[in-house]
This record gives sequence, structure tokens and C-alpha cells, in this order.
Amino acid sequence: KKNKKKKKKNKHNKIKINIEILLKMISILDKSEQSIDKILIGMRNSEYFIYGVDDNIEGVKRDKVKLIILPKDVKEKYKEEFLNLREKYKFKIIYIEKQEQLTDIFSRNVNVIGVFDKSVVRGILKKIGGDEWEYMN
Repeated sequence: KKNKKKKKKNKHNKIKINIEILLKMISILDKSEQSIDKILIGMRNSEYFIYGVDDNIEGVKRDKVKLIILPKDVKEKYKEEFLNLREKYKFKIIYIEKQEQLTDIFSRNVNVIGVFDKSVVRGILKKIGGDEWEYMN
């Protein structure tokens, strides 16, 4: 019998990706994240926002808030609260990188932003690239 070696699968195998495709993917992600900042800066004085965790939870439960903008570095209990609410109520979540971004945009300490106007929500989602865009799973 011939001694056949089985090729051992290595968990560190690397996938070869064309550099042009990789750069295009990064470019798309960069544009998306920048655009939510730009959109919020342009709208920061509008009446379409609800600020703070408690007010947004109430807004979701009353079916007013249709979009939540949630920083990745917000307390874990708030993330879980909104994810649990999303199972029961119909709204979308956009994750941004840091809470500091909201503080810089709105010139005050803000944990969560809610948007309650459906047409504004549609416009934001369309500008950032899709039906529901989340920066993390």
C-alpha cells in the first residue's frame, strides 16, 4: 500500500484576495461610516431626534422611534435592551464607532439617538447604503 499523507487543515490558512477588491471594500466601509457622521451633523438641530436611552426606549415601545443610532462603546446593558426591544418592535439600528462621535456632533453627552420620522429614516438608510446597515453584528 502506498502511504498517502492527508493534508492537514490548518486554522491559520489565509485567503488570497485581490488587492483592488480589498481596497474597494475598505473604501465602501469608510464612506458609509463617514456619511452617517455627515448626515447627523447636517441634521443636528432638527426636530426629528430623541436623545437618551430612557426616552428612546419609551419611543420604541410607543412605536414612535423607527431608527436607533447606537455607539459600539455604549454600556452592554443598553445594547442588550435595544436588541431585545427589536425582537418585539419594528425599528432599525445603526451602530457607530464611539459615543464620543455623538458628543462631538450634538455638543452634549448623548448615549443614544432615536429618529422618529419614517421619511427621514428612509433617507438616512438610503444614503448610508441599504435597507439596514449595521457596523457590527
